[in-house]
Amino acid sequence: MDIILVILLIILVGIASSILYLNLRSKPNDVSENKENEEIANLKTEITSLKDTLNTTINTSLGSMSTSFNNLSTGVTKDMTEALTKVDEKVGNFNNQVELLNKSQEGITKILAGVKKYGTLAEFSLDALIKDLLPASQFMTNVKMKEDTSENVEFAIKLQGDVLVPVDSHFPVEKFKAITDGYDADDKRAVADARAKLATAFKAKAKSVNEKYIVPPKTRLHLHGKTYDFAALIPLQVSKNIDLLHQIKTVLIGGAPIPEDLRKDLAKKHAHCVETYGMTETLTHVATRPVRFPPIPFQAMPDIGIAVDADSCLMLTVPYISPTPIITQDVVALTGTSSFQLLGRRDFVINSGGKKIFPEQLEEKLSLHLNIPFFFTGIPDAQLGEKLTLIIEGTTQEKARGLHLATKVLGANKHHVPKEVICTAAFVYTPSGKLDRKATKATIFG
Repeated sequence: MDIILVILLIILVGIASSILYLNLRSKPNDVSENKENEEIANLKTEITSLKDTLNTTINTSLGSMSTSFNNLSTGVTKDMTEALTKVDEKVGNFNNQVELLNKSQEGITKILAGVKKYGTLAEFSLDALIKDLLPASQFMTNVKMKEDTSENVEFAIKLQGDVLVPVDSHFPVEKFKAITDGYDADDKRAVADARAKLATAFKAKAKSVNEKYIVPPKTRLHLHGKTYDFAALIPLQVSKNIDLLHQIKTVLIGGAPIPEDLRKDLAKKHAHCVETYGMTETLTHVATRPVRFPPIPFQAMPDIGIAVDADSCLMLTVPYISPTPIITQDVVALTGTSSFQLLGRRDFVINSGGKKIFPEQLEEKLSLHLNIPFFFTGIPDAQLGEKLTLIIEGTTQEKARGLHLATKVLGANKHHVPKEVICTAAFVYTPSGKLDRKATKATIFG
C-alpha cells in the first residue's frame, strides 16, 4: 500500500508541472512582467510545499515498511526456531526408537540362537507368506514328493501339468551372520571365507532338497514292442534302456561323454550305436563314430572341413552355417583329412611339469571304479606350474579311497596320479545338469 501511495504522488507532481507549463505557454503577450513574476513565485511556493509533503509521505512510508519488515523477520525467526526445535525432538525420538529396536533385535538374536527355534520361526514365516500370496488351490502342505522316502516337504507349489515345486524354509543364518561380522570387523579375508562357506551351505542344502524331494525325469522308453529305425539319446537314457536297444535299428548317442563302462558294454552288444560330435553353433552333429572300446576317431560328415589352430583346437568349416571357420575349444589330434581323435577341452588342460594332461581322459578311466562325483583339475604350484588335483564331492573320509583308486587305475603314468585330493560338500552344476568346473573351483579356492 505504501509503495502505491508514493507512485501516486509522483504522478501528481508530473501532472502539476504539465499544467503549469501549459498555462505559461497560453498567457497573452500583453501580460505584464510583474504579474508573471508573481505567478512564478507562487508556483515555486507550491512546488516547495508539494516537495515537503512528498518527502514527509515517503519518509513515513519507509518507516512503516521498516517496522513491518522487522516484525516479519522476528516472526519468521520465531517460527523457524520452533520448527527446528520440533525436528530435533522428532530426531531424538527416532534415535530412541532405533536404539530400542536394536536392543529388541539383540534379544531376538539370543532367542533364535538355537537352530531349532530359528527353524520354527522360518516355517511360521513361510506359512504366512505362501498363504498370503497364493490361493489354497495352488499349493499343498506336508507333501510326500517321492515314493521311496518318508520325507515330507513343508510346502509344494502346484504348476501346470500336475508339477509340484518343493519349497523349503531352511536358511544357514549363522553362516550369513559370519559375513556381516566380517564387514563389521573390516576383515576382507573373513568376509571372503564366510561367503565361500555360505555358498557351500546353499549348494549342500540344494543337493539335500534334490535327493529328498525331486523326482528325476523318466528315462525309460516305451516302445510297445515295436521296432524303430532311428532314435537320438543321451548316455543316461541309453544306460536306462540298454535292454531295449535291439528294437532300434540306429541309435545316435550325444549330448555328453559316454562313460567308459557303458562304452564297453555297448561295444560288445550293440554295434548299431553311433556316437556323435556337435555343438550349438553347428545346429546338429558334424562328425560321428561307431561306439567302440577303446574309442576310434570321429569321421566328419560330408562337406564338413576340419583343421586345427595353433593350440590344436578343432576348426570346422560348415558351409551351410558360416562362411568362416568355427573355432571350437576342443583339443584334437588329426588322424586324416576328415577324421580326428578328441583329446579334451582346452579350458581344462593341465600343464604339470611340462606335460599336458587332459582330465577328461583320466575321469573316463577312473569313473569305472570311483562311484561318487569327482573331477580332475590343476592348481598353481611353484615347482610344477600346475599340480594335478582330484576334487571329490563328499566328506573327508573319501580322500584316502579316492587317492588309492586313482593311484591304482592311473598309476601306469606317474604324471596321472593326483598330487592332492580335496573334498567339498557340493559341486556347482549348470542348468542343464552338467558339472561347472570353474564355478566349483571358485567355491573352493575363491
